[in-house]
Amino acid sequence: MNLSSKGFEIISLVAIICSVYLLSVEVQRYSQATNIATYQKLNADMTDLHFKMATNAEIRKMLSQFRVNGPDSLSSEMKPVFDSVNMSLLRITEVAFKAWRQNILADDEITRFMMPACVGFSNMSKMGRLGIVRQSTTEDYFLHLQAICETQPQVQSTYE
Repeated sequence: MNLSSKGFEIISLVAIICSVYLLSVEVQRYSQATNIATYQKLNADMTDLHFKMATNAEIRKMLSQFRVNGPDSLSSEMKPVFDSVNMSLLRITEVAFKAWRQNILADDEITRFMMPACVGFSNMSKMGRLGIVRQSTTEDYFLHLQAICETQPQVQSTYE
């Protein structure tokens, strides 16, 4: 093997190492961008839901009645609205939970979603509708909600 061939092999090896390094940097950047986009989308969905809760007269009336008079005060017309609002909340937070399980969201980020998740879970529990939650969410998320929401009294409040 001559010297120029050896030099070519070394240059090729350095080029391959640099390429692999640059590729790993790009993958990391893409992963970070995906994580940020996921978090932004979850926040946007949560903001949209809260905006609807604040601006939709029917939802505001239902939430106020539930908060002031309790779950038994909701009419048969209000119960589907109640279920829809709480299940929307739980579906958004389930996406956050799944992203957290895949290490897309950090622990502090998932914590921000668990308070509203527990509000929805608690509200559905008070209405005797945990069967709907169990059927509409994955088993691991339902069990996570039970473990977190039933053991942490600070997150058992309603829309107050």
